[in-house]
Amino acid sequence: MSVGKTAVQALLGLLLWASAGAAQPLVARVEGPTERVGRWRRAAESHGATLLDEVGPAPPTTPRAQVEVFAEVSELLLRARAAAGELAEAEALRLLVRARELVAAHAQVPGASRWLAEVETSIGIVALHAGMTRLGSAALARAVSLDPSRRIRDGEALPAVVARSRRLAAEQATAPEGRFEVSADAPDARVYLDDRWVGDAPVTVRASVGQHVLRIEAPGHRAWGRRIDVIAGRRLPMEVRLVPTPRERALRRLATTPSLREAAELTARARVRLWWIQVGDGPRQRALLYECGPSGCSAPVHLEGAWHEPGPPIPWEVLAAARRLAGRWLRAGPDGVVAPPPPRPLRRRWQLWLPLGLATAALAAGLGVALRPQPSPRLQVRIDPAELTGE
Repeated sequence: MSVGKTAVQALLGLLLWASAGAAQPLVARVEGPTERVGRWRRAAESHGATLLDEVGPAPPTTPRAQVEVFAEVSELLLRARAAAGELAEAEALRLLVRARELVAAHAQVPGASRWLAEVETSIGIVALHAGMTRLGSAALARAVSLDPSRRIRDGEALPAVVARSRRLAAEQATAPEGRFEVSADAPDARVYLDDRWVGDAPVTVRASVGQHVLRIEAPGHRAWGRRIDVIAGRRLPMEVRLVPTPRERALRRLATTPSLREAAELTARARVRLWWIQVGDGPRQRALLYECGPSGCSAPVHLEGAWHEPGPPIPWEVLAAARRLAGRWLRAGPDGVVAPPPPRPLRRRWQLWLPLGLATAALAAGLGVALRPQPSPRLQVRIDPAELTGE
């Protein structure tokens, strides 16, 4: 790599570090001998960092893209009502079915049950006005099950449709009840039915017979939601597997990755800055401090007495050389002599085990050849026809 390109990368990294450093929370990962890390954990906390193993999952949030879907649903409702006003019931029902599919696909968004009830109410009104009694009645029944507070007002539909809606609402109020168990694989999971909290998983859900929206949320996980049909009596239990958010997965990996380069990439998804403190096991109480962010990692800061703040990120080629020198400093004794690395366990000394393995294999092969049974001799008799005839 040319010097000019390296300088440009360093400058860009410095600009990104200066602009994004203050906006992202700071977390610290401290690793090393158990009896030595306590001092550096306390030092990192005293300088404003949160220990990585103490960072809790973020509360559940709804991505902006999922919320924006309901703007499209609202537009479809307006177009369907305009088409129904022009007596184009087929086009109106097509638009409303599309709106229902969109809401059902985003049942994990808070408020989805009310949106779904509104769409079903519109389907019921259009279908009954067009003489589709069975389709309209089924849609109104689903609407009052999803949101009993949604009533068709006078002037919103024909009097016969308003009367039918009120009758279905009265029947729903006295409908039989179903119940089922809901469990989730994430801690602190909260269970909602039609946007009403019913308890933390595992929980027994009781609901009137009909269609409902079940939603489960947990910190650090993506929300889960589905339309369900509740039947009378007890139904089979539901076990829901929640998916961690990209940020939660990045934080988990950030605590275990052995690579500084990967750590820098993970900070972008985790939306944090990382102080990575590597505590030495040499004769002196030393540690190395790296700061990693989306633009890279800093040069190692030598910590022994006073605390020193890390600098801006540097190119990876320069960092690799700096890490080698820092590793020698980390193991050095009071006189500057580098302490030898601890002896490797016997099971990890390949120089010993490789010749021994080859010798064992050769011995086994020799024994196999020596002990192989020899074939028994065969007697072959040849008869000359001339001898038999005496000629």
